[in-house]
Amino acid sequence: MPIEANRRNHTWYEAYLAAMLQTDLGKLPESVACAHRAIQVRSSELSSVNCRESEELTRATHFLRLLLHCAVDDGGKLSA
Repeated sequence: MPIEANRRNHTWYEAYLAAMLQTDLGKLPESVACAHRAIQVRSSELSSVNCRESEELTRATHFLRLLLHCAVDDGGKLSA
């Protein structure tokens, strides 16, 4: 996901990276939840003028959901 350099300092991006790079499956749900909250906060701060970052937030949310989906086994538990 391409992110402009000036956006790398946003809290949402740092939380997103932390979740995406989390290797401890026990900590993954909270990392993803933290990133979701940060994305929601940033989304509420944006005006409709900044639609590029809004698209980045939408993609980040999608990838966080995909990450959790891939980490969960058929029984609904995080797989090791």
